[in-house]
Amino acid sequence: MSEWKLPPPRFLACDVGSSIYERAGKVWHTIEEYRGIVREALGLQAAAELLPLLSDLPGLLPQEHERQGEFKASFYVDVRYPKDQVLQGVEKVLREKKIRGSLVFSIDPLKGQGLLDVLPRGVNKGSALSFLAERLDLPPERVLFAGDSGNDREALRMPYLGVLVGNAPHLLRQVLGEEVRGLGLEKTLHFAEARYSDGVLEALDHFTWLEAEEEDR
Repeated sequence: MSEWKLPPPRFLACDVGSSIYERAGKVWHTIEEYRGIVREALGLQAAAELLPLLSDLPGLLPQEHERQGEFKASFYVDVRYPKDQVLQGVEKVLREKKIRGSLVFSIDPLKGQGLLDVLPRGVNKGSALSFLAERLDLPPERVLFAGDSGNDREALRMPYLGVLVGNAPHLLRQVLGEEVRGLGLEKTLHFAEARYSDGVLEALDHFTWLEAEEEDR
């Protein structure tokens, strides 16, 4: 934001939706209400307790310290190991330790690197989005969420306006296409052809056009 002189947002939802910050002047503050919800969902004081439990599993390598969150444990997934085998190993440890965690697998679109986030059950970008929408008293049609990877999936499956931008993996486009048809959300999720922020602008134009069409009817 500093380098490109971007306007500072009022809120930042970080750590795959497991933390939300609000800006007051130039200072960012954790929203304690949401922090309490997330801690209760995990059943642990912090995700750091997960790192020693999972770090020795085959195919997993903990990500750098700055990529870890208070309630998010993050790993790189070794491509030499089958993804399903790695995830099953993590789920087995969580069950044995009675930890209420959920797994979010994604792929870095620039590096092709497998990524795994272990989060509190039910906590993701979608839960953060819902919390903010309710806090700001915003109806679903006034909320637009943009995503490009697997960790955006839950938010894109919610009844808000959404856009999967053009640089998203083909498999994610395919899976989400099937899911939104089953959920009846075809009109609220736009699959953009344009990539990155151009895809967001395409979606804004798309939904504005749909809104005008509905008014004409």
